[in-house]
Formats: sequence, C-alpha cells, structure tokens
Amino acid sequence: MIRKDKVFAYITQGTRLLVFLERGFEGFGLQIPAGSPHKEEALEKAVLRESREETGLNGLRLVAYLGSVSADQTKYGINEIHDRHFYHLVYEGVARDTWEHVEADPSIVTECTPEVIVFELRWIDLSLEIPTLAEGHDAYLGVLLEMLDTNQKIL
Repeated sequence: MIRKDKVFAYITQGTRLLVFLERGFEGFGLQIPAGSPHKEEALEKAVLRESREETGLNGLRLVAYLGSVSADQTKYGINEIHDRHFYHLVYEGVARDTWEHVEADPSIVTECTPEVIVFELRWIDLSLEIPTLAEGHDAYLGVLLEMLDTNQKIL
C-alpha cells in the first residue's frame, strides 16, 4: 500500500473558522482546505500553498502544527494510506463572509473529479457553533478550539 503525505489547514480569523462545500460534492459535507505537497516541498510550504489555491486568500500566516493521523483510503477505492498533517493558519486580511473560488491548481483524484473545482467558502464563528466537518477533517478541531480559547483568555 502506498503512503502519501497530505496537509490540512484550519484557517481562522478571530474565533471564525473557514470552511467550504465543494460544488458537485456537497454530500461530502463541510471541508477545510487540504491537499498534497509537491515533490520535495516542505509540509509547511504545502499547507500555505494549498490554502491559497483553494481559497484565493493572500495574507495567510502559519501559527502551529497541530499533529497528524493516518487515514486508510481503500474504502474509497484508492490503495493508499494518507498521513494527514494538520496546521493552524490565521488570515490577516479583510474577509468577506461568503464567496466562491475556483481552485487554482486542481488535482485529479478519480475519473469523476471535475476539471474545474468550485469551492463555496464561508466563515463559521466557533464561539457560536461547532461545525460538523467532513470525515476526518475534524481530527484536530478540539485542539484548535483549546488554542483559540487560550488565546482569548490571554487577550
């Protein structure tokens, strides 16, 4: 079985978390930006690049590495184990509440992956609502919530 690194980004602005639905794949549920590092690309650079590509946001800052989990992909017909590395990023720009973005560099995962991938992005205020995320995307959401709570107490 092939092992691949994947990067996942919890992007926050204050207590808000950026999530999206992927047009045509709404059944997957709310997702966070994620993707694969390029050959010999550091994971930290990959998470920043993937986040920009999937959101269109500039002004992202890497805050912390949260941890990793392994995810067997055979139930999706893919003979791989993904080592998912989760990061906390902060968006320091002016953010709209909702927007659509066409992925800058889409990767074809299966034959049914569309050539153009459209994300419907929005912010969820974690102080008001804890979202149910797509399978596995919530692996470090609890750690993120603790970090945000700690940061709020410091401020």
